[in-house]
Amino acid sequence: MCQDCKDACVRCDHVSHDVVRLWDGRQYCHDCMEAACPGMVAYARDHAVLEETMPYSRWQMFRKFMAVMCAWLLLFVAIASAAIAILVEDPAAAVWHICMVAGLILVPGIPIAAIFSFTVASQEHTYRSTVALVRGELRVKYGYRVFDVLLDDCRCNEGGFWRVNSLPRHSAPVCLKYPVLLIAVLDYAEGDWRNRIIAVGYSPEKFRIWKGLFSLREPSVPT
Repeated sequence: MCQDCKDACVRCDHVSHDVVRLWDGRQYCHDCMEAACPGMVAYARDHAVLEETMPYSRWQMFRKFMAVMCAWLLLFVAIASAAIAILVEDPAAAVWHICMVAGLILVPGIPIAAIFSFTVASQEHTYRSTVALVRGELRVKYGYRVFDVLLDDCRCNEGGFWRVNSLPRHSAPVCLKYPVLLIAVLDYAEGDWRNRIIAVGYSPEKFRIWKGLFSLREPSVPT
């Protein structure tokens, strides 16, 4: 193969010495890259690997778990209070029993709920996903689990608010204020079915880069 052919953009076939080999292992010219995503050329030169980790606020998840646990505790208190109000005819005695039952439920229940919420939030933090793309291969890490898949075996769709099924042991949705890109593995036979969906593009910058890369990989329309 001639040197000029090696320096041809795979999208527009333009021969140039300014082509850049991106993370999918293909070469693209500056014009195609900038048309797909302004600033991609500079970003690609500074980042040999396209990588990101799912954003995760341990404190935010702790508050969510704690709110759910406290809601259950208050529900138990409400049920017990209703039962006491029905069974105890003396109002003063009923109030005394309600306060006593509420104390018996809330005093030990709140610390237990806090410990449980912190433990689960920390565990979720450990199992957040990290996605890295280099030379056309996606490496996805879930906690201590790692699997590789070829980018050619994936397709990308733009999602909205998404319950991220990228955690093998998730128990709470990750709520995002912006869209993410969903990479679907077309033929992945190993592991859990939930691992067939990979979420990327959590930040506005990474969203543009990932979306620009997949738009470059789409067949160009002849003009």
